Amino acid sequence: MTLNPPASFENIHVLEERAAYRECPELAVVYVRGDDRSSWLNGQITNDVREIPQGQSVHALAVNVRGKILAELFVADLGDALVLLVHKSAETTLLESFERYIIMEDVTLERAPETCALYVHGAHAISDAVPATLVSFAYAPLGLPGRVFLGDRANLDKLTRELEGALPRIDEGAYEIVRMRRAIPRFGRDFDGHNYPQEVGLKRLVSFRKGCYLGQEVVCTLENRGKLSRHLCALEAPGPLEAGESSDRPQLFTSPEAQGDPAGAITSAVWDPEQQKSHVLAYVRRVHAVPGATLFVGTQALTLARVVGEDSA
Repeated sequence: MTLNPPASFENIHVLEERAAYRECPELAVVYVRGDDRSSWLNGQITNDVREIPQGQSVHALAVNVRGKILAELFVADLGDALVLLVHKSAETTLLESFERYIIMEDVTLERAPETCALYVHGAHAISDAVPATLVSFAYAPLGLPGRVFLGDRANLDKLTRELEGALPRIDEGAYEIVRMRRAIPRFGRDFDGHNYPQEVGLKRLVSFRKGCYLGQEVVCTLENRGKLSRHLCALEAPGPLEAGESSDRPQLFTSPEAQGDPAGAITSAVWDPEQQKSHVLAYVRRVHAVPGATLFVGTQALTLARVVGEDSA
């Protein structure tokens, strides 16, 4: 397991208290067009996108017929089209699923590989100066106020040059520390097509009142009558993690001696130089997913702080 590089305290505070910006090369942009776009998309994803306020976005998931996550999405309404932000690693799978369920509807899906994304955390500071050549809407991957700006490379470069004099660029190490402090799972690292929304703690991205969508029956059954075998949990350690360096997902155990029956597996970990502790996300078996529980990586003890999605942080 590779811990993320340390970040300066200044950059951490910029993210938590002020404004900053970063390019988002990991994001793909997809447009959904046609007269039936809103009703059709509403039947494909977990949250309600029928009436999105101007300048806002809806955070949602696409799941398959088995209720497992295909992609994480931010959806905005541009008036003549819906625009989707999706991780590039999920774009092809998502569009293959979408295409399969366009039957008689007036809907077209349009990839936009030339459209780039720039994320501005605390973007209210520049919202009045958005260039007319760019699309902008609310975007909050850290659960804090922010906006994303979409456009071609030339126009985003122009905006970047304007921002450079007013805002710092987001340091990736600081971004990761703030993400982990807030226990926000990241697509492709902490969850993917093997996971249900509830076990990742992403129930807030699911509407249980909006009507039918692909995979709804499984998701609702799991919510009402199911029992998860594991939960994504936030854990803390008093020092940098020492064990599991050769593994992408180091195993957690109930004691240093209990090495035969894992209690969970780590998905993300980062050392926080300001708080002097490691923040960890890990899938933990239900019986051990109790706040205050102690689990081990090798001989190093970690304390389970909370089950992701079961608090208001």
